Amino acid sequence: MNNKKRTKIDTKKLLLWILISGGVITLSMLSPQLPSSLLKGYLRHRSRLKKRLQDLEKRGWIKVEQEEDCYIVKLVEKGKLKAIQYQIDDLKIQKPEKWDEKWRIVIFDIPNKKRIAREVLRNKLHKMNFYPLQESVFIHPYPCEKEIEVIKTAYEIWPYVNFITADKIDIEEKLKEKFEL
Repeated sequence: MNNKKRTKIDTKKLLLWILISGGVITLSMLSPQLPSSLLKGYLRHRSRLKKRLQDLEKRGWIKVEQEEDCYIVKLVEKGKLKAIQYQIDDLKIQKPEKWDEKWRIVIFDIPNKKRIAREVLRNKLHKMNFYPLQESVFIHPYPCEKEIEVIKTAYEIWPYVNFITADKIDIEEKLKEKFEL
């Protein structure tokens, strides 16, 4: 009996991640081993890969073209947006071994025409364990500028969001207690 633990992989997410990382996947029809090695053994059969790619193409996320003896898979605009959404869903702030005693503050004033993006940002900041100082001001003790940049870029809100690194804040003791520092 095989006691290996199986990890469930969201293949749509994995394929979009591969495509957004490299832009194009070329799958040779002459090499049935390529999909297996490319997807680290999860997609053991070409038919499974083909079904997943057809599903992504039906959703309008990719375009599959056949050229001679290979398929070329390209990410289209709708797929790029979905891949970015997956990236945002997976954003997490890594806790360093030692706190650098700096505070990261996100301040935003996003106009009503982008209220959905404003709510997505606010919700994501809550999920990433930011502390709300005010309705549009959030604070965190650990480095997170890259994560905020991903959100700003994805929702095209960079003109309305500012990131500050501060050495001191007047409610520091309360924040240290909240973040267990």
